[in-house]
Amino acid sequence: MSHWTTKLTVAAFVLVGWTSMGCVVVVEDTVADTTDTVSPADTTVEADTTVQEDTTVEEDSTVDEDSTVEEDTSVEDTSSPEDGMSGDATPEAFELIGEWDTNFGGTYVITSEKWDSSTIEAFDNGDNWAVTQYPADDEWNPNAFAKQVWTDFDADGFFYHCTIVYSAETLEEALNAENTANYDDLEGEGCGGFPWTKVGPKGAFDFELIGEWDTNFGQVYTITKDMWGSSTIQVFDNAENWAVTQYPADDEWNPSAFAKQVWTDFDADGFFYHCTIVYSAETLQEALTAEDTADYNDLEGAGCGGFPWTKVGPKGAFDFELNGEWSTNYGESYTISNTMWGSSAIQVFDNDANWAVTQYSEDDEWNPNAFAKQVWTDLDDAGFFYQCTVVFSAETLQEAIEAEDTANYDDLEDTGCGGFPWTKFGPPGSFE
Repeated sequence: MSHWTTKLTVAAFVLVGWTSMGCVVVVEDTVADTTDTVSPADTTVEADTTVQEDTTVEEDSTVDEDSTVEEDTSVEDTSSPEDGMSGDATPEAFELIGEWDTNFGGTYVITSEKWDSSTIEAFDNGDNWAVTQYPADDEWNPNAFAKQVWTDFDADGFFYHCTIVYSAETLEEALNAENTANYDDLEGEGCGGFPWTKVGPKGAFDFELIGEWDTNFGQVYTITKDMWGSSTIQVFDNAENWAVTQYPADDEWNPSAFAKQVWTDFDADGFFYHCTIVYSAETLQEALTAEDTADYNDLEGAGCGGFPWTKVGPKGAFDFELNGEWSTNYGESYTISNTMWGSSAIQVFDNDANWAVTQYSEDDEWNPNAFAKQVWTDLDDAGFFYQCTVVFSAETLQEAIEAEDTANYDDLEDTGCGGFPWTKFGPPGSFE
């Protein structure tokens, strides 16, 4: 072959291998080599040197000094069917491209080049793996490489995913890393001691408790996909009925701490029971691995850390039974709502057990900001009931909730309420 100058531009991504299932693609930024090169097989050509024997070029085979031979320098297509690739084949697209939700409440946004904020450096659709690289500003593993593996899609478009390497220093290290995932233990400890992440189409794993809820203690839960009240939902599992939430940074008691919530299945009327089993974990991992100490066989006794579980139902299901306008046998008038008992705020109540904890206003003359515990009898047929305040000045809500009920329910009109008669309530005008 004659000696000529060749300029070859290296393609932007290189096919590392090709299997019967698909290609291994490594995406890398290379710089085009524009240097004049000579094939190692060529000998140095001096002026007026004739190429000898089998390489002799007939007619004008002498190459003059500084002469240039013009030829097509495009790369010859040497691919064949045996390579698993035709001459005009293009690399297979990454099979996980799309927006996905997970059973832990996360979201994956995957493109041909990015897995969330990480870049996809190499992948193999046939063997179900990819190597990604964290961005330079990643909090935990800046610029490090991770290796992702996943199962085949099921009939409903779901698959399981596991990160088997988190912090490889080089692409080569991640590519050669041993696959330690257990494909026979997807929902147990098969991914580094934890369950694999189940991944499905958008909306497939929406948090099952989303909505506006009332409780039997007079509370309101506003739950979205991302928030449980003022706390953020970090991870959840609808099938196992648990979630880890994180308090806001300005929370009064547990700023930025993690809590673990558990709940029962819904009953036929749309009610469920809820218990917080961890209140102040310092890390997400601590909350995730916390033991579930709740007693699912003692929902209304002491099964939630020594207290009843909270019963949760649709809006209005637990409206405070004393809502309304009332007069008393002492000439007083009360306006009671779900949240207020006169000028005091209702912090928690139990319609079944007939008690409520209220909090005085900050400008109350006698007990500013203190907590009081109210108890009452069942309403009679005429709409009357008796009420007694058994605690007047508890310093905390918990103290008031736990306070002993000292009222005597057999002595309503004499000394059964702390040495005094109970207060009789009735419809407005009843005692005029």
